[in-house]
Amino acid sequence: MLSGSKLWSWAARLGPFWYAVPSAVVVLLGLATCNFVDTTDFDTFRVDASVANANGTRSAVLVRQWHSDSSATVKCIWLLAGPPPSSGPSPRRSPSCALVATDPDATLVLRWQANGKLQVRLPPGTTSSASDPGHSRCYFERAELGKHACYSREQIEIEPGS
Repeated sequence: MLSGSKLWSWAARLGPFWYAVPSAVVVLLGLATCNFVDTTDFDTFRVDASVANANGTRSAVLVRQWHSDSSATVKCIWLLAGPPPSSGPSPRRSPSCALVATDPDATLVLRWQANGKLQVRLPPGTTSSASDPGHSRCYFERAELGKHACYSREQIEIEPGS
């Protein structure tokens, strides 16, 4: 076994590697662990309203979302299987929103169509665009967009004239 003085002389011969290599191993182990662990979702949600389809198998849920990555408060629509959740604070119930409106106080009118698609009427003066699946423009560029709605064309139909 190495005594204290022999250990220090051994470490001195290694130079900076006696602390750099173990430090690098610890950092790499920490990064690998972070990649395997699911990160916590810091977004908060409040269910404002919901509309079930005719047979009650799907629900459109109107949610006020605080998006932690952009610090934006937006209006979001979740499309869920089954009955709608009750109003009030809610955990995330859908991996993404089918529609994101930059105005959190916008009054959106929801109506299920016979073809199973949700139709949304936007308030006057609100522009809209079919966008990327994450709707990042509506979160990160909301100041430039003004009153705008980003939506998934596959899930949502914007009512003509709105």
